[in-house]
Amino acid sequence: MSDFAGKMRSYYATASSTASGGAGRLWGYVAAGDGTAGSVTFLDGGAGGTTIWYGPVPATAGLATSFTFPQGLDYGTNLYVTLSHVSNVSVLIE
Repeated sequence: MSDFAGKMRSYYATASSTASGGAGRLWGYVAAGDGTAGSVTFLDGGAGGTTIWYGPVPATAGLATSFTFPQGLDYGTNLYVTLSHVSNVSVLIE
């Protein structure tokens, strides 16, 4: 059982940014490519933090790639998302 139960929320971004300002859990994401092969990277501790997940995004513009984490991925400081050739990402966090 999560210590953060009942605080599920989503975050939408079109550029690299902080998705959550405190500790929590990443449950999944949907990312859309911009026409060039790219990636979405989640970091704990800001832009220079520790990578907790890296996911490739295909080159097809607008094609959505999704991934869910059945147990969630914990982050202790904050959650930063780096987008490379990704037009947007929706993130489910707790």
